[in-house]
Amino acid sequence: MYSVNKSSVWTWLGAPFALALAVLSPQQGLAEADSDDWTVPLYLWAAADGSGHTALLPEAPSSYVGGLSDANYTLVRTAPLAFAHVPLAEPSYPLVSLKLYWSEGRGDLQTTTWSQAQLNAHGGAYAFVTDLGCLASTPGSGTGAHGFVPLTVSFDDGTGDAATAPLNFADLNALLPPAAGSAQYRPITGFSAITGFAATNAPASAATITGTKQSGGGGADDDCGELCSVSMSETFPSAGGADCAFPCGAGTSSFALTYDIGTIDSPEAASFSAAMSTAGAVLLDFGDATVKAFLLARRSF
Repeated sequence: MYSVNKSSVWTWLGAPFALALAVLSPQQGLAEADSDDWTVPLYLWAAADGSGHTALLPEAPSSYVGGLSDANYTLVRTAPLAFAHVPLAEPSYPLVSLKLYWSEGRGDLQTTTWSQAQLNAHGGAYAFVTDLGCLASTPGSGTGAHGFVPLTVSFDDGTGDAATAPLNFADLNALLPPAAGSAQYRPITGFSAITGFAATNAPASAATITGTKQSGGGGADDDCGELCSVSMSETFPSAGGADCAFPCGAGTSSFALTYDIGTIDSPEAASFSAAMSTAGAVLLDFGDATVKAFLLARRSF
């Protein structure tokens, strides 16, 4: 779906290339996911004892907490799911420090951008361990956002564990075996749902990162597959209307034209209609939902 900023229809029709540049130009002055500084790999680890605890870390949890051994945690995927910015002593906007905390009482690691006081306001008596790297507090807009993925926080009421990962709660539940007595992960709503934004791939200059070889500028040589290709849309945050990344300028407005794909007799239209039906079926796998089947599938421009 595409929408455009315009002063008139005729101006839009007369300058299609200028329009494309205006819609896709990245916002300047924010974090750039393809810079050489986004090289800290973030692996997802799961506790081997069935407790349900998880950790998003560059190295094995035993590297950070002396009381843990390599046998305490196993990798969920052998490739990093995302990459953090290298640590900075005093990060400035839009970068924020990604911190690691350890609770002796809970036997739990927490990876978050929260301060120690914010975290312990929820209990656990967590102790600060180290700064792992930095995340972007905002991914920017337009094509500048495309190289980022949000690190989402999900919560498991059964284990009391908060998991940070570039995956939603449903993906975590599908990847991780349920712990004993676990209610499985659920989404957290509001401001705390996203702890920051990480880069989706290592830059091409990073040939080897923490023992994990990268090929072709970020393609992992393991089973990470589609998990490592999730990223923000180039149209984020639709400030100029549906699917238009940037706000409309003075004297302009956002509009959309809708075409009934279902009335077009072509292989492409048939493929699009089938994909719409498949998407509706997939939605039903993630909980209660009402999926309405329209007679005509539509796409707007």
